[in-house]
Amino acid sequence: MTNREGARSGPTILLVDDNRTNRLVVRAYLVGQGYEFIDTSDGADALTKIRETVPDLVISDIFMPALDGWELVKALRSDRRPEVRKIPIILASAKHDADVERRSKEAGADAFIKKPIVWQDLAKLVRELLGR
Repeated sequence: MTNREGARSGPTILLVDDNRTNRLVVRAYLVGQGYEFIDTSDGADALTKIRETVPDLVISDIFMPALDGWELVKALRSDRRPEVRKIPIILASAKHDADVERRSKEAGADAFIKKPIVWQDLAKLVRELLGR
């Protein structure tokens, strides 16, 4: 992605969470590490935003109205555009049972992280998935 002056900016992360505070906290933590952000409150709007700008990574809550995280992952993995199908995706949830993590992997997510998020773990995961 390039900024208004045409210079290359950092990787773009799409944050998807129906809780605005959660989006702000994740963004605040990662913004100091050189990432650009797009955010939205649901999976359906995320798909619309991805039609406009393909992010380098998606971090999404699972349990949201309209289109949940699992459905979002399935939609991205079945998109006609190869650049969308290969976007690394991290799903997050405060629900900590093994079934949630299993379903996340089955849907096609690259990783699952529990809430409350351990920031060092998220930062490491983001770096790994972006190859940085």
